[in-house]
Amino acid sequence: MINTIELKFKDQEIHIEYFYIGNNAENVILFLHWLWACKENFIEVANDDMFRDYNTIWMDFPWTWLSSYIENLKIDDLAEIVNLFLGKLKIRQAVIVWHSMWWVVGLKFAEKFPQSVRWFINIEWNLISKDASFSKYLTALSLSDFIKEFGDEKSMHVLSFSLVEESENWDLLNKFINLNLPKLYIYWINSHILALDSLTDSWVETAWIGNSWHHPFLENKDDFKVSLLKFLKDI
Repeated sequence: MINTIELKFKDQEIHIEYFYIGNNAENVILFLHWLWACKENFIEVANDDMFRDYNTIWMDFPWTWLSSYIENLKIDDLAEIVNLFLGKLKIRQAVIVWHSMWWVVGLKFAEKFPQSVRWFINIEWNLISKDASFSKYLTALSLSDFIKEFGDEKSMHVLSFSLVEESENWDLLNKFINLNLPKLYIYWINSHILALDSLTDSWVETAWIGNSWHHPFLENKDDFKVSLLKFLKDI
């Protein structure tokens, strides 16, 4: 069943849609999607009986589906919204699973609210500047061309500028490596070797998902679930 939660963000009342399977606030896994995606992307994984020992939540960020639209969003804003979301649900700590470009939101969240992150899982993107090529393409478009090509998603256009700035000026790879908590980097066949070498040299857990590209939780659900569960059980 789809749930809706009301939050107050910067003097604005917003609502967030989400799914929640479980009956308490312990052993929580929070799945967070990337742009043009939605909470439904994770539905088959989060619903699987393999994760019956966990409470699984997956939410829609502002701008997607029926969650509120917010003008001039930035990466820091999304980190704050996730914090408000968990607080409203009285969830003290969660395993955070971030997909694609918006794992940078997760990095901000982990730095600002470290007490709220139990473990950190990055489904690959944006560890190095080269990874931000798609966001750089978006920022090269005028707003009118962006809307013409991708639809009326103004917040996405604004967020892309914020993401490129973070990728260019923030040492994302070392920030990720230096997070003082268990973390997993999930990648697929077209991953950048430079980032992988740095991660393995730093003893960061990694998991390769074959027969997939950008959405391993959709394209190779079985291997994705096994890799995720193995990490959770091994910690």
